[in-house]
Amino acid sequence: MFDILRKGPPPLLIVRVNGTELCHVLEKDIPCEKTPSHFLGSNSTLQLVAPNGPAHVHDLGADSGWFHFSIRVHTNLGCQADCVITQAEHFDPSALAEGKASGIRFQPFFLPGATVHNSELSGKGLFDRGLHFSGTVTSGNVLLSCECEHCKRSFRIRSYHSGFSSSGYFYSDSASTLLRLATTSLAVPLPCRTLRPTSSPRRKQNYPLPQMARPTDT
Repeated sequence: MFDILRKGPPPLLIVRVNGTELCHVLEKDIPCEKTPSHFLGSNSTLQLVAPNGPAHVHDLGADSGWFHFSIRVHTNLGCQADCVITQAEHFDPSALAEGKASGIRFQPFFLPGATVHNSELSGKGLFDRGLHFSGTVTSGNVLLSCECEHCKRSFRIRSYHSGFSSSGYFYSDSASTLLRLATTSLAVPLPCRTLRPTSSPRRKQNYPLPQMARPTDT
């Protein structure tokens, strides 16, 4: 009878939205994928909580509808998460590819006990951080939700692929400004005419995102 009162092992990961648990992952489950769906209103919050580590909190923005999550934990204790947002309770895998839905790819991370520490990936590029994958173009209807390594707050970015668009870029050294120009232009204005330096230098920002295997299509 005492076996009934015996507690099982604690989960490696607990997934919550707005404080309510969606699913959890035990050590015996990995490698695994959890695919919960939940209807959420705007300004909701996703929490990926490792009991022996920090919580990874992502604001889900103004989107509302059915959030179809995919939570994957690998044998190396790497965790990947993303979701597809639709207005239908039942998930249609083709909706994202056909532009009928939007998606969010959350910053991957390693759970406590992994051989790689998240801080080791500070300053790496999007490919090393697990936000882009070689040979694959991230669709424009997929946002990337990242975490600031300083304040731990989430922020979202959208990537644009311009490998075949005959365009060029100038980055500002003093502000978060980008100047995009067509490389076919005969006359190109100097960046300093548009991007003026300020008295306070821009603080360099690096966000650790681990490199992992390419996730399953969602």
